[in-house]
Amino acid sequence: MHAAAAAEIIEYGPDPHRPAPRFVLLLDTSGSMADPLGPRDRTPRLDALRQALADLFDLPVDVDHGAVLYDGALRRVIPPARGAERAIEAALAAIEPGERTNFARPLEEAIFLLPDAHDVPSFALLLSDGLHNEGGDPAPVASRLRAGGVTLFTLFIGDPEARDPLSLRGRANLHRLAGPARGAPSPDHAYTVGDARSLGAALRDVTERIACGLGPLEPPPAAHLPLEAVRVWLRDPSGDETPLTFSFDVARDPAALTYTFVREGNRVELSRRACAEIIDRGATPIARYGDPVLVE
Repeated sequence: MHAAAAAEIIEYGPDPHRPAPRFVLLLDTSGSMADPLGPRDRTPRLDALRQALADLFDLPVDVDHGAVLYDGALRRVIPPARGAERAIEAALAAIEPGERTNFARPLEEAIFLLPDAHDVPSFALLLSDGLHNEGGDPAPVASRLRAGGVTLFTLFIGDPEARDPLSLRGRANLHRLAGPARGAPSPDHAYTVGDARSLGAALRDVTERIACGLGPLEPPPAAHLPLEAVRVWLRDPSGDETPLTFSFDVARDPAALTYTFVREGNRVELSRRACAEIIDRGATPIARYGDPVLVE
């Protein structure tokens, strides 16, 4: 009798009992949010944000949204939950621009709103058009948020081409806070927009990065397996499956159907084209992985 190697395959895909990713929007509602978006778009910033979020919430993604509206203090808090989008839209529609800007306080609230981030994929976006000018240094708070397992994106509303000291300082002070969960600050998690179209595109881009991943994979793939041993397919609504190609850097060719596996966090990340297949065509990502076992 001979022993042979066979693979015990684990499949990880959608599960109605698994918590959806949580995404908390930290939205600046200070006085300058009544100003025009920029020299090319005179739409008031708060109006553009309202419309961009309405479009965002229409995307067919499985994400639990929450929001913190802030100026120099907290003004409205909506915990992340299924169906909270309408409450966020109503709160933003009713609010008037306030006074001053405090980054630290909404970041502290995000820590409270996103507990157990090691078990549930958790994300926050800090959006502002100005300088932090109220409260303590937000950098240590942002570090604690990321260390707790929350990926933090930042979005600065202002002219991307502006080189005046105030604009440069505003962008730098906001973007130094962004970074992946349990990671260092990263410019890859920071956005700057100067018109309504780029605002909507940035919010969609963040949503794709949140909704188009898989994980944390449970049980985690064995540590000795190579990254490409985690295989990924897209299953279309008819049930047909298309295999994706492994890549160490999915950002290198965003138009390709590729994926990568990030061992820290046990997550699968997909290319932008793969994300578009999920959001625009209703495809479902499926990961399969396993370890050879001996059978008689």
